[in-house]
Amino acid sequence: VQDKRDTADFDLQHRIHGSAHDFIWGLGYRISHDHLQPRTSNFSFLRERRTLRLFSAFAHDEWTLIPDRLRLIAGSKVEHNDFTGWEWQPNVRLAWTPSDTQTIWGALSRAVRTPAQAEEDASLDLEVIPPSASVPLSNLIVVRAPGKLSRAEKVTSFDLGYRQQLTSTLSFDAAAFAARYTDLRSGELPEVSMEFVMTPMGAIPYLRTATETAMELEARTHGAELAVDWHPLQSWRLQAAYTYFRDRISDPLGAMREDGYRGKAPRHTASLRSSYNLGRDWQLDGWLRHTDRLAEPAVPGYTELDLRLAWRVTRDLE
Repeated sequence: VQDKRDTADFDLQHRIHGSAHDFIWGLGYRISHDHLQPRTSNFSFLRERRTLRLFSAFAHDEWTLIPDRLRLIAGSKVEHNDFTGWEWQPNVRLAWTPSDTQTIWGALSRAVRTPAQAEEDASLDLEVIPPSASVPLSNLIVVRAPGKLSRAEKVTSFDLGYRQQLTSTLSFDAAAFAARYTDLRSGELPEVSMEFVMTPMGAIPYLRTATETAMELEARTHGAELAVDWHPLQSWRLQAAYTYFRDRISDPLGAMREDGYRGKAPRHTASLRSSYNLGRDWQLDGWLRHTDRLAEPAVPGYTELDLRLAWRVTRDLE
């Protein structure tokens, strides 16, 4: 696809800083005109020329409830786009510091993904499945543009974390998260019809299976992250991290196999990084990473190690 696009952006921000509040608000406006020209015959747009407008406004306040102990951060962003209309994205965060070495924090937020133009306007002849014993005709798979998207993809997430400086050389971080996704893109039940293509030998029948974008897919994810940062020596730093992740995806329409969505992200990942200054001009770094297997598509788990040896010959050459 050849895309010729002209875009103009206007932004305004204003900050008000007080003893207990640090308040920022702003406005934004974007106008974009494009001309899309498909370069292949199996790809087309319902509207090749469009002018899209995006209006946004936001407000963000950092409120010190108890100096050096309790802080509240709250705000929201409001947008209006030409695809799904008005969207709002609020977030609230609370950080409690019970001591000089500990912090406990929590966050609740909502985010929206603005659709791309191709999701609303593009149609694609995806592939042709040859005849088989069960289906004696060729089958053309078509992904059809819906023409208008009524909803945007949304996520509501909750995070809870704890951070502690155990010693002057050792710190620890732990976080847990959970999220709910709604109105995710999927495909509606296919529409199958018989059509004909004209050839010098006459009309040859084939099947045409059309799928259209639906916004019914739902998902829930949860997991935890652990991280340790240790300086055993002034010239040596070790960083270890571990992530556990689970997801559960459902399709109320039943148009797609739910197990086909699962397993796209590894359940376990871990890493260990080492940074060591051998001397004034030499540095040795290592990064060991392990990733758990993927279920769909099937990818075995793997472990990899990257090593880096650096020599700073001069101030300007490494």
